[in-house]
Amino acid sequence: MKKTLRIFMLILSCSLVMAGKPIQASAPEAVATLEAKPGFNVSRMVVCLSVDNKEPVGETNTFTASTQQVYCFVELADITDEKISMVWSLEDKEQSKAELTVKPGKRYRTYGSKNIYGKKGNWKVAVLDSQGNSVKDLAFKVEEGAPAENITEKP
Repeated sequence: MKKTLRIFMLILSCSLVMAGKPIQASAPEAVATLEAKPGFNVSRMVVCLSVDNKEPVGETNTFTASTQQVYCFVELADITDEKISMVWSLEDKEQSKAELTVKPGKRYRTYGSKNIYGKKGNWKVAVLDSQGNSVKDLAFKVEEGAPAENITEKP
């Protein structure tokens, strides 16, 4: 009985000593950080004047105030999500948000558009994953004057 009591006291003493000290992992890989990965990759994202045959037309980062509608074309890769969102902001204030359905797979092209009603300033369009996390964003301007030197036409 004395021997059992001594072993019990020894175990209890060790437990109390260890309880006062933080236990540290011996290797950095023992500590895992969980980060949510988006359900897709953005392989291409442009703002443009229109979309024709699933390709952007009139790519530019500057639009005139007379432009009625701006398009955001995105090409996604390695898609597991079934929905994405596009958020359009003017001077960091959200103007609109649209949810788009996408098809899971290796590659998917889609686009959204925004009527800008001549609202001049610094715009941004962001693509969000199904959890609402921003995956990629693109800035553009709406101003007076012709942006002819900034437009890229696709044949």
